Parts: sequence; structure tokens; C-alpha cells
Amino acid sequence: MSYILYRKINSDISDSIEALLVQQGVDFTSHDTQHIKITASHVQDLLEMLGMWAVDLVEKEHPLWHDSCLNEESDDQEIIDFIVNNPSAMKDAIVIKDQSRAIIANPPENVFSLF
Repeated sequence: MSYILYRKINSDISDSIEALLVQQGVDFTSHDTQHIKITASHVQDLLEMLGMWAVDLVEKEHPLWHDSCLNEESDDQEIIDFIVNNPSAMKDAIVIKDQSRAIIANPPENVFSLF
């Protein structure tokens, strides 16, 4: 099984999730959302795994969201394009299991639902 963690730098939530994964002996790869390159296709796959709309993946308090002209009523494709250009605006933290299931692990204990 492979796990991927999309995390934010200096995030207590992400640090807790990493600690839980290590504690459980889970092999995982961690990616900082400030430095990842993500495609629209990958965001769409992520949304399908999460069972969410694009607007639900965005951290609404993020300054880039506030600076954009997007809102809760915006078209999904516009928001996906926003995420591609601003992956750091995604919610913290997302854990993907085997490229088939994903959760937003906030609170960190949500990660146990993937085991």
C-alpha cells in the first residue's frame, strides 16, 4: 500500500498526521503544497477520491482565495484552475491511499479511516 500526504509547511495538523503514520509503521511520501506541481486532471482525480466539489477543497481563509475573484458559486473548472495555480490554498492535510481513496485528515485521527 502506498500513502501520500499533501501537507502545509509549519502545520501542527500535518506534523501530527506524519507522527501518526510513522507510529503505525505506514510507508508514505510527503509533499508540501507550497512546492508541488499539480495538474487539473490530478485535482479532478483527488476530488473524486474525496467525494467533494472543488470549492470544498479550498481553504477559504487563505489570502490567495481572498484575493481571487472566486467564491462559493464559482464554476468547478475555474476553482480547479485556481488550485492548479495555487496548490498551497488546498485544505490541510490530505492523505491519499493507493491512488484510490483520500481524506482530509483534520482532525489528524481521521487518517485511521484509511487503515
